[in-house]
Amino acid sequence: MGYHCLIEDGITAQCTDLRKVGGVDKRFWLFNQDGLNRATGTEGYTIGSGGHAEAIAFNAYGGLQLFVGKMNSHSAGVELVNQAGANKFFKHNVMAKLFNSAPWDDVVIQDMAVAHMGAIVETQNEEFYIYGPYNGLTVSAAVRNTGTEPASDVSMSITMEGAEKVLPLRFFKTSYAASLALLVGYEV
Repeated sequence: MGYHCLIEDGITAQCTDLRKVGGVDKRFWLFNQDGLNRATGTEGYTIGSGGHAEAIAFNAYGGLQLFVGKMNSHSAGVELVNQAGANKFFKHNVMAKLFNSAPWDDVVIQDMAVAHMGAIVETQNEEFYIYGPYNGLTVSAAVRNTGTEPASDVSMSITMEGAEKVLPLRFFKTSYAASLALLVGYEV
């Protein structure tokens, strides 16, 4: 008898699903994968009965780093990768546009280029998603150009990618306000 992968439930669109706004907020957070406390066997997350990550366990030196850019300039997504073999996985992508206006900002981008990170983005629907929650994200591209015209984009475009067995984790405590307060409380 062979092993079969089966679906066990269905999905129905609700009216609120049909009124969602695309895009992510101007702020997002990055964290070092090494900063997660994985000693508890939960891989660093408390998963509630609804399937949401309700808390993140950081080591003493771990926490979230806040990044703020321009509204509607960042994006995050996921894509199913179908290999020629039997395996499939989800590719997590986070694209950010940052303004590195000072030498210390340049150092942050240089550190990002070699870091093993996770990202938390906030959608314009007051939802939080954790990209690269278990295997992490690495920077695959960092591009900035002065442009040739006054209207040229002069921000640093950073692309972070990673491979996961799961879709991005949803982060939710008990409300939007409680979730945001918890994330801000994790900032270092």
